[in-house]
This record gives sequence, structure tokens and C-alpha cells, in this order.
Amino acid sequence: LSVLCCRDVLPAVQQAVFCQTSSLGLRTSVVEKTSLDRGEHVVAVDGQPVRVKTGLLGGRVVNAQPEWDDIAAAAAALDRPAKQVLAQAVAAAQVLWP
Repeated sequence: LSVLCCRDVLPAVQQAVFCQTSSLGLRTSVVEKTSLDRGEHVVAVDGQPVRVKTGLLGGRVVNAQPEWDDIAAAAAALDRPAKQVLAQAVAAAQVLWP
């Protein structure tokens, strides 16, 4: 059993594990997370808006990912496969890259 949780809920998680499982001991380790600054842009796929999340490093876009809900909506509106709309959105997002 592995549990990933915030430190502030650790006591409650430990209590749940001890009370709900046969475990007699737990090991804990601290895990740190580093994340990119984030932004959001909108690109058009044949007139359909698709939001694109961007990851920024030093103010420069290093990652861009279209929002799946927007891809699905655009695919339905355009009567096209979602993977085709996704590819078009990724291509449209290339203008965000330096």
C-alpha cells in the first residue's frame, strides 16, 4: 500500500491505515514537487475555440497541452475524430513556442 498525501493530513491517513488494514508499521518519506509556471491561451481549430494550457520556464513556453473537454466539444461540433482535432490543436499551439 502506498499513499501520497499532504503533511497536514498525514496523522489522519496513518490512523486510517492502522484502523482499516492489518499493518503494524508505516514508513514515511518527504516528496517535493517542482512545477512550471502556467498560462492559458486559446487556439482555433476550424473556428472552434480550444484552450491550451502552457508550462513556462523563465517566461518561455516549454510545454503546451490542449484541454480535453474543448477537444471533445470541437470534435463533436466538427463531426471529426477527437484525435484529429487534438492534432490540429497541437499544431495551432506551435505559435506559442519561441
